[in-house]
Amino acid sequence: MLDFGSMRMERGIMTMHDVYRVFHNQRAQSEDHEPVIEGVRQWKLPSLRCLSCGMVRGLTSVIYPWIDPSSLPNRRIYKGNRVCALEPDEWKLAAEPIRRMLPEDHILPPGTSLGGFKGRHRSGDLEDFHLYFQERLVARPVYERLRSQGALRNLATSALIKGRKGFNLDFVELHLVPRARLAVSMVQLPGERYCPDCGFDQRSLPEPLVIRAETIPTNEDVFQLVERPFVKLATERFVAEVDKLQLTGIEFEAVQTV
Repeated sequence: MLDFGSMRMERGIMTMHDVYRVFHNQRAQSEDHEPVIEGVRQWKLPSLRCLSCGMVRGLTSVIYPWIDPSSLPNRRIYKGNRVCALEPDEWKLAAEPIRRMLPEDHILPPGTSLGGFKGRHRSGDLEDFHLYFQERLVARPVYERLRSQGALRNLATSALIKGRKGFNLDFVELHLVPRARLAVSMVQLPGERYCPDCGFDQRSLPEPLVIRAETIPTNEDVFQLVERPFVKLATERFVAEVDKLQLTGIEFEAVQTV
């Protein structure tokens, strides 16, 4: 875990940087009272079984909620509840119809989740943002306000979330795309495996995190790190407006760029 230290943005005190790392509410999680929203997606790209290293690659936080494979003739292979690990040739055939639905600059690793989020609020007090490994939820009024201020240019898909009293909660799911790239190499510690053939990668993130400035998108304000998509990043424009509005469920750490 990174040391937040003096680089953490405190409410009302902020030094402007090119990009910030985005975290969920760390204090709520450490005190075990963070809000819990359990959910699923209907569709998922199969896992990949590598013939070189023998490992199965299929865990990723790459999600395209606007992609719906339900019209494809082989749609059963994308059912999210299926345990499906394919060898490389089979996997390429399965991935190709999904790849044609995406822009060329969108990565498509094994295990990519597809379709909108459906879930239920189980416990804890809801916050403006709910950002975890597989969730990137924002309360709709907050999303619309940030959009109107020009601080959040990402599109979003409506999320279907049942509240604890049975009514639907008004949240959207941000469209986050892996865009930014590391300026320094990943670190391979003893026991960590990496296969250049299939991309199976247990290597550690370098500390501190350093991002190539030219890979920061110019038309999105929240995005992911290509090498580790669970790392969410945001522009200073977004960070400043979130701080101004005192929004909840989100924290930031300044990241170096070169």
